[in-house]
Amino acid sequence: MKKNSVITLAALLALPVHAQQEQQAAKPQQLDSVQVNGRAALGRADSASEGEVKAERLAQRPLLRPAELLEAMPGMIVTQHSGDGKANQYFLRGFNLDHGSDFATTVMGMPANMPSHAHGQGYMDLNFLIPELVSSLQYRKGSYAAEDGDFVTTGSTRISYTRGLDAPFIEASIGPNAYRRGLAAGSTKLGDNKAWQLLAALEASRYDGPWEQPEGLHRGNGVLRLSTGDADNGLAITALSYSARWRASEHVPERAIQSGEIGRYGTLLKNDGGVTHRNSLSVEWARSDEPQGQDWRASAYVINNALNLFSGASGFIKGPDGDQHEQADHRRIVGAQLRHGFRPTPSMEASWGLQWRQDHISELAFTTR
Repeated sequence: MKKNSVITLAALLALPVHAQQEQQAAKPQQLDSVQVNGRAALGRADSASEGEVKAERLAQRPLLRPAELLEAMPGMIVTQHSGDGKANQYFLRGFNLDHGSDFATTVMGMPANMPSHAHGQGYMDLNFLIPELVSSLQYRKGSYAAEDGDFVTTGSTRISYTRGLDAPFIEASIGPNAYRRGLAAGSTKLGDNKAWQLLAALEASRYDGPWEQPEGLHRGNGVLRLSTGDADNGLAITALSYSARWRASEHVPERAIQSGEIGRYGTLLKNDGGVTHRNSLSVEWARSDEPQGQDWRASAYVINNALNLFSGASGFIKGPDGDQHEQADHRRIVGAQLRHGFRPTPSMEASWGLQWRQDHISELAFTTR
C-alpha cells in the first residue's frame, strides 16, 4: 500500500509540470500577414465582354513586348513578326486582327490606329508604351461602339497613364540574346499649394532576338506629363517621344531550311527591317458631378508618326524574281473629341459626343527595288 501511495503522489506532483508545458505549446504564434485582393481591387468586369484592368493586376504580368499588356483582356493574343519595331500581330477570340485593322485603341485620348496606312489599314503600333506607367486598361469586345470609331470590328481598348508615382525609381534589366533595358521615372509636386504634378520618364532598350542575324533593335522612349486633379476631375498635358530601328529576319521558303541553305532562325536577306518614330502632344480634361449624374470629357492632340519598312517576301532582292520593297508612311495627325454623359432617369445612362480627326499624309509609298 505504501508503495502505491508513493507512486500516486509522484504522478500528482508531475501534473502541473505537464500542464504548464501543454499551455506553452498551445500559445498562439504570430504569422506573417497575407493580403488577398479580389477582382474589385484589381479592376472590374461588368460582363465577359467589357471591363477594366488596373495597374496592380497589370504589374503581375510578365512582358516581352509592351503591347502584351493587351493580353490582360480575356481572349486577346499578341505576337510579332518582321522585327520588334513593327506593330504587333493581334488575335482576339479567334479573329486575326492583322496589325490592328479590326481593333480600336486609344492611349490617353489619342488614337493608335492609322487609316490608309502604307503597311495596312488600321496599323496599330503600341511599342511606344511604357508598361510601368499604365494605370488602367479599359476594354470592350463586340462588333461596334460609336464612340470608339471605325476600327471596332471585334473590340476596343482605352489605355491611361498614371499622373504620379509614389516614389522615383530606376530599373535595369539584362536577358539572353543581348537584351538590355533601362528605365528611370519619377514625379514631383508643383505650385504653392502642390496642386500640379509633373511626371517624367526615360526608357532605352536593345535586343538581338534568337535569330542568326542579330535584330539590332534599338528603342528610345520619353514621357513628360503635367497634371492636376485626377482622371474624373482634372487636366493633363502629355508629351511623348518614341523612336526605334531594327533588322528583320523575315519569313523564308521552307525549302531553304530543308535544303540546309539556312538554319531555322536564318534569313535570306541582310537588309530587311525598318525605322519608325512617334512624337505627340495631347491635352485631356474631365469634370464629373456625381450627385447630378453628369460628366464631361474633352481631349485634343497632335501626332507626328513615321515608318519606313523594308521587306522581301521571296528572299530575292533584285532581278526577275526580286520583290523586296519599301513601305513608307509619314503623317501628322490632329484631332479632338468631346463627350457628355448624363442620367435622364436614375436607372438610365446616356451620352453624346463629337469627334474630329485629320491625317496630313506627307509620304505614302510602296516602292519595289
